[in-house]
Amino acid sequence: MSSESIVLLRKLALRRRLGGISNSTLHDWLSPSSPRHDPLMPRPIQLGANTVAWVESEVDVWLANKVANAKKNSPGSR
Repeated sequence: MSSESIVLLRKLALRRRLGGISNSTLHDWLSPSSPRHDPLMPRPIQLGANTVAWVESEVDVWLANKVANAKKNSPGSR
């Protein structure tokens, strides 16, 4: 087992980390039935009956990829 600590982000902390997105935006990104679904968005883990959280390191990787893709696809990068 790794000696590194796993840091979990609850929903409000995740939304703030992602620039203050709304609950509905987060739900859309996670929902396969939404036209805004992002299949690469990290899935939450169930901590209890009514408690979920996201693994911070997974969110960091996903976010870094979003930023890299945005820079690669920006008009000034061609």
